[in-house]
Amino acid sequence: MDRYILPAQYLIYSRLKSKLAILSWVVIYMIPLYSYVYIFCNDRFGIVFVLLMLSFMAFYSLYDLGYIYNDVFTTQKEEYPNFRIDKQVRILLLKEYPKIVLFKILLFAGFVWVAYLIAKWYNVSIYLSQYMMIVFLVGFFFGLHNVIRNRFNIVTFALLSWFKYIAPLFLIVSYVDIGLFLWLSFLIFPMVRVIEHATKTKYGLTKWQKIIRSHDAFRVKYYLVLTIVCIILAFKQVEYSYFLLGLAIYFFVYRVLIYLMIHFKFYKRKA
Repeated sequence: MDRYILPAQYLIYSRLKSKLAILSWVVIYMIPLYSYVYIFCNDRFGIVFVLLMLSFMAFYSLYDLGYIYNDVFTTQKEEYPNFRIDKQVRILLLKEYPKIVLFKILLFAGFVWVAYLIAKWYNVSIYLSQYMMIVFLVGFFFGLHNVIRNRFNIVTFALLSWFKYIAPLFLIVSYVDIGLFLWLSFLIFPMVRVIEHATKTKYGLTKWQKIIRSHDAFRVKYYLVLTIVCIILAFKQVEYSYFLLGLAIYFFVYRVLIYLMIHFKFYKRKA
């Protein structure tokens, strides 16, 4: 059981099964997440960075439970389940699930408590109420996502993709201060993932499948268009547009590199 209880440990075990997958996760999730701290909290970057680490670990202590529930319970109800873990591990997790839930909740509380003590010691503002609210919403929508098995899963997937991208920020930055950025941030990564998710065969959206075709080529086109949009927003002096432009270019360059690696057979995706 101890192999699956640390924050993001189950995510890595069940979904990021190679070094390249872990590196990709760092590039598209961790680096942008921590860049937000530099932009919004650069006056006390060191302390806020530590608080964000604690917020991230607290959040993923609980978020992993959604992954485990999906792999252990939800797959039992699916006609064509996607088994990400071995049967022996599923049986073990099924048996130990109540203990894992309890430990994860305690782990979440522990990380939040440490963050609170550090913030109080260094006189840094944190926002526990809004953080707990976003954690509750994530749990609610992950529950829906694991119960509902139809096209509404595209909606729950969209919300989960967005929330997990911004949730750790809610502990250290007030929504009032960066509300516009949080809404615009949906375009940076969650939107492209949602569009790709909608092309899965189980949803029967054949028109989307014909439009998207290659995910890697689509990602390059998406971030090219997003970069152009961000340039226009920057000219219009829209708040956060320069930061969004930087992120759009960052993702565009990354996706071009991945596309070229696949095109020239330096890297091959698993089927």
